[in-house]
Amino acid sequence: MTTVAAAALLASALGATDAFHLALRSEVRGIGGGAPGVRLVEPAPFELDPGVAFDFASDDVDLGLAYGPRFFLFAGPEGGYAVRSVGRYDAGTGSVTLHPDDRFRVVVAGSASRGTMELSPLAQLTTTAPEALPGQPAPAPAPLEPAPGIRSGPHSSWSTRGTVDWKASSTLTFTGTGAYHQSGGVDEASRAIFPDVRGPSIAASMAARLDALDTLGLHAGLAQTRLASQATVTIVDLTSRWARQVAADTSAYVAAGVSVRGHDTTTPALPSPLGRVAPEGELGLSKAAPLDRPGLGASARLGLAPYLDPYAVRVRQRASAQLGLDWPVLQRLRITAALSGASVVGGGSVGPSAVAADVTAWSRYTDTEIGLAVRSGFQQGEAQAGDTWQWGVSIEVRWRARGTL
Repeated sequence: MTTVAAAALLASALGATDAFHLALRSEVRGIGGGAPGVRLVEPAPFELDPGVAFDFASDDVDLGLAYGPRFFLFAGPEGGYAVRSVGRYDAGTGSVTLHPDDRFRVVVAGSASRGTMELSPLAQLTTTAPEALPGQPAPAPAPLEPAPGIRSGPHSSWSTRGTVDWKASSTLTFTGTGAYHQSGGVDEASRAIFPDVRGPSIAASMAARLDALDTLGLHAGLAQTRLASQATVTIVDLTSRWARQVAADTSAYVAAGVSVRGHDTTTPALPSPLGRVAPEGELGLSKAAPLDRPGLGASARLGLAPYLDPYAVRVRQRASAQLGLDWPVLQRLRITAALSGASVVGGGSVGPSAVAADVTAWSRYTDTEIGLAVRSGFQQGEAQAGDTWQWGVSIEVRWRARGTL
């Protein structure tokens, strides 16, 4: 509360406007699967996600703070819905944005989390990204390879990121980003479940507007990650991106490039089907829902890129796909749906894979939104872990208030 109060005083001194967000999400789940003879250890049939966020905006400075603990209500070894213990995972984010003029912007952001991490498919599909309140569903699944039967354990992570945007002209923009992250178990026993992964990354990109409809972009990035095995993996990616405004409400883009992977010579090569040079790319199409009448909005995305599995401690080539629908049925009722999937490819095999689907009905009343969602997630495991599927039904309430300090 001290940090929030200090931010509020600073925003007041700047003559800022503020926004206060509250959210509460609860979900009941069912789970099944697992290899023969492998017992699913303490699946969490309930999750409760409260969240609070503050945004302060002034002419030159924006501040953002968010905190959202996740509470996992675990069942006993016999399963069912009898709660035997409660796990807590604290997550917080913060950001400062400086924009002294319309051409220049600097963003410094950070996040930290610690507590009991749940590894079931739907729990892993809930994000604590800085751009969202902690505890919100993530848009795309990632293949995981936790130890057989493991469903939870002590985990911590933190990251920091700095971004500089410079608008050189009305048609040319440059962006530079630097970041550092760390995640893993909190002690020797939990690091057997969550290996320690840490390292820096930098990226630079350019976007040039060719005309009223077309934009060309170039991107270069370097990420270096030190793994629990003491090996250091370096991935360099170079991509180009072309975006086009197909119609007033429809846009499309295509990106293509290569990634180059290397590792230090002091440790053995990582077991990975990914070669030293691999292709990567992305293809997307989106249509916005109309604002003045009922209509359907939709988006689709296909992607191929290297992926560092933090649990298996391997670099993989991952193919992913997403499909989203947005349907404002009435003025106060909106229905959204999403289907996404991802699979490890390469090395003459496909898998593990993950698939997720959700349908949510949102009802808005002034500053309050109420959402009712049905979700399902499937995680294909390695032979020794078996497959896991899960369903969930959740209700979420969001409240937002605006004012001037």
